[in-house]
Amino acid sequence: MQATPYLVPSLPVLVSLVAAIISYYNFSLNKTLNIKNQLFNEKLKKYIELSRKLAEFIELLDKAGPILNRAETDAKAAEELKIQAERFDKIGLEIEYLVIDAHMLVPEKVVTLLLDFVRTQNLGSGYLSSSNTKTFWKNDELIREKAEQLILAFRDDLHVDKLSFSLARPKILPNG
Repeated sequence: MQATPYLVPSLPVLVSLVAAIISYYNFSLNKTLNIKNQLFNEKLKKYIELSRKLAEFIELLDKAGPILNRAETDAKAAEELKIQAERFDKIGLEIEYLVIDAHMLVPEKVVTLLLDFVRTQNLGSGYLSSSNTKTFWKNDELIREKAEQLILAFRDDLHVDKLSFSLARPKILPNG
């Protein structure tokens, strides 16, 4: 049996067509992956910035607690509390600006937790006076819980567990 003259030229055309389809699919897939990678990297940068600010805020809580306890007996402690309150306000504003900045990149669940933390952290510095120690310690615990929820939400959104099995979910912010 002999090959027909019409079949011979159509074979290279068919191979070329399949190669073109595979190339187009590969191009589309690479473009999508590049966009996903860029989005992931931007989210990671925002989450790192937010995590650092959360850590700074928690560090201020750690410093303010002992000062607040001394305020009942030490006159200088009241001045130190005013300085701490200013630092709380400054970092609180920085966190709020980061929340606004990250709003378009992060899922609604994380935005809700961020806004919840912002409302909670605004309670922190307002109670830095020797007459409000119980309220401060109650809010201190609440702020730490909200910060931990946020960090865990960041990890869930980035799918850290899927990236590495060795990255366990530690208890992030111990009460100090």
